[in-house]
Amino acid sequence: MNLNLLRDSLNNIIKNLDFSTRGEEIVRSKKVRLGPFPLVDYTLDWDQNPLENRTWQWRWGSLSALLYIIAYHHTTSDRSALDVGIALIDEWSKLFSDSRPEDKDLSEFVWHDHGTALRAEHILLFLGYLSELPATKIDEEARARFLHASNSLLERHAAILAEDGFYSAHTNHGLEQARVLLLLASMFEDVWQHAMAWQATALARLQSELDFAFTSEGVHVENSPAYHIFVFKTFISIVQTYTKTGHLELAKAFIPKARKILEYIVYVLRPDGHVPIIGDTEKLRPTDAFKELLGESQEYQEFRYALTAGKSGAKPRFRFKIYPISGYAIYRDTWDNQRALHGIFKAGALSSYHRQEDEGNLVVYAFGEDWLIDSGMYNYNHGDPVRKYARSRFAHNVAVLDGTAYKKNWPELKNSWTLIDERLTGTNNQSTMTFYGFVGASTERTTQFEPRRITVTDSLVCVDGTARTARTLWHVDNQKDINVVDNNTVLVRSRKSGATMTITTTGKTLGSITVRSGISGAKVVSVTSDRANKYVPSSVIEFICASAVKHELKTVIAFSQ
Repeated sequence: MNLNLLRDSLNNIIKNLDFSTRGEEIVRSKKVRLGPFPLVDYTLDWDQNPLENRTWQWRWGSLSALLYIIAYHHTTSDRSALDVGIALIDEWSKLFSDSRPEDKDLSEFVWHDHGTALRAEHILLFLGYLSELPATKIDEEARARFLHASNSLLERHAAILAEDGFYSAHTNHGLEQARVLLLLASMFEDVWQHAMAWQATALARLQSELDFAFTSEGVHVENSPAYHIFVFKTFISIVQTYTKTGHLELAKAFIPKARKILEYIVYVLRPDGHVPIIGDTEKLRPTDAFKELLGESQEYQEFRYALTAGKSGAKPRFRFKIYPISGYAIYRDTWDNQRALHGIFKAGALSSYHRQEDEGNLVVYAFGEDWLIDSGMYNYNHGDPVRKYARSRFAHNVAVLDGTAYKKNWPELKNSWTLIDERLTGTNNQSTMTFYGFVGASTERTTQFEPRRITVTDSLVCVDGTARTARTLWHVDNQKDINVVDNNTVLVRSRKSGATMTITTTGKTLGSITVRSGISGAKVVSVTSDRANKYVPSSVIEFICASAVKHELKTVIAFSQ
């Protein structure tokens, strides 16, 4: 094995004190704490779902607990930790190494597309750690026997990852599949008969993933800033690792795109340096993994400025940045302080993966706090009512026509929106989104950004001639007091700062205003989630219009300190 390919990963694992603590919980207490989830009993049951959560099952099925065991053993030299790790791999292998992804009656996560790749990587890391241990810390005969058996298990994983039918092309899952296949085939290129062919397959897939994953504007297609950063970092890791082994073709294709990819992060970051919770995103600060590759670029200096609130780097060149192909218009009224007004207008989706029903969504952060908020990710349990809500149209700051449904054909839906940059014909910070993705209806939203003022113009047309009720939805967090001033104005005041947001809507069909919050009975009305598996109540302000074939609405959102 070429352990140089694992060196950085292993070093990060053995230095992780949290991993070591989790490993001790497994070995000493027979409890396991996977990712953000609480402690549960550690049992070698591959169908278990103690927390009724698919993400937990995915982490368990990928044998991510092996990383904790590595860290704990490195800290303590406790031989029993190695026995636990070996038993974990052996038990999975006995039950499933001869199975196939298409076999019936298997748990979804035995041969999950992404989980399979990660399981192979975790087993490989455990083997790499085991193979370098001094003879005094392990039984040599047992080590040799286990390494041989695990070599065959990894070859089995590589063979399945190489199958065209198993490959989830043009998704972040497919990228991880290709990355791990290249890692496995490179590690065992002198041992496995098909290793060189698998390397070629992996490299071709990685090139295809790069061509697809980011638009020509440098924005990732899977509908959220979090996945943009995750996939970008994955490509950086691949390029840095395999450039050292002579695979230069990836770097040559990647570096020209990387500057544009980093530029999007510069503009989408909130003034507090966190990622906005648009789509399947958690509110986290990105770590700086870009210096080695892009440290000399203008984009990197601007990223440092955005991340550190101007304490380092160079001030970004623009206050308004629009990505018509990718579907984003992003505004910031100043780069000079963290109390800037930051607005993001999202037009449409380019991929069905991680798509939420947020065409025309607007989120706003100003004066150091949220004002117009999104629902976030919550979790990936598709049957969870909060998850269903978070993905739905009613969880976003959008205009809604009651009684409409999305077109079911994804290629048609994907091509049903446009975002027009209107800076040449209108104000300096204006764009218009049109959307034809509803059966029998079309919508258009123009957003004009100014310092402390956003004007939103909505046109909703029932092209099938059926009169429908329309409503504009504005979600705010639970730190705001909401006062309906009159029949077209709402005042939102921050209990934190005293700052205000006034929403005024005009239109011939405008009828009433309602404010609702949280969860009412079985119905999720308005909640927000900025961390996985956690949510808090929020409020939605609805401007409701009388039934009509066409609605023309103008909303002015004004901020004051």
